[in-house]
Amino acid sequence: MTVKKLTSAPGPSEVQSWQAQIPKIGTDVSSSPNTNIVGVSPDAQYLYNLTNDQRKIWATSLRKAGYKVPTTGAFSESLLNAYLDALDKAEYQSTLVGKTFDPQVDMSAYLNQRFQEQADLESLGGEKITTSRQRQILRPETIENTVDEVFTDVLGRGATAAEKKMYLERIQKKMAQTKNMQTTRYVDVGGGVQEVVTQQGFSPSTYLYEDLAGTDEARQQKIFGFYDTFKRALGVQ
Repeated sequence: MTVKKLTSAPGPSEVQSWQAQIPKIGTDVSSSPNTNIVGVSPDAQYLYNLTNDQRKIWATSLRKAGYKVPTTGAFSESLLNAYLDALDKAEYQSTLVGKTFDPQVDMSAYLNQRFQEQADLESLGGEKITTSRQRQILRPETIENTVDEVFTDVLGRGATAAEKKMYLERIQKKMAQTKNMQTTRYVDVGGGVQEVVTQQGFSPSTYLYEDLAGTDEARQQKIFGFYDTFKRALGVQ
């Protein structure tokens, strides 16, 4: 598909040929154009000479293939640009595989191929994510500090190195479990409104409080705590 292009503005000797490219109102543009006229595109003239119904078929195929063109069948700049772009790419594709280019057959094949690719991409992107999970990752020293703080709060003493190591391993294991991850669900409730429901994930401090609360040491510490409060109320302390 060879198109002669203007390399500069037309000079005095070229004006007549240049003006001859513009079809006069009420005349038909030849379907076998004079390609010696500078700037004339046989492919553009082919599209121009089609009936509205014929152009509508091309426009519909181009639209399905992803080109943004009106499908009324009227000749327009956007339709022409889309048609020429698809034609160029179809010819290029044929050239790559060493096939003799057939404008009508290969153009239709290219548009069908592009339509299928568009459909495949839309099907992949069309799968809505309705639920997401968030994995929590904490540095070991952060977990150990939390263990020490909870021990101090519940038992009145800091955690030993062995206790820190034991709870560090337990907490890391629980945080890695899918059921303990923070879960967010996106629910369409109608009217273009989406409701977000979040279920909190595993909390190391909550786990530690609940785990230590059942120990004998914690129960004993609780009793002593009540006793100290009672003595302060009586003014003994």
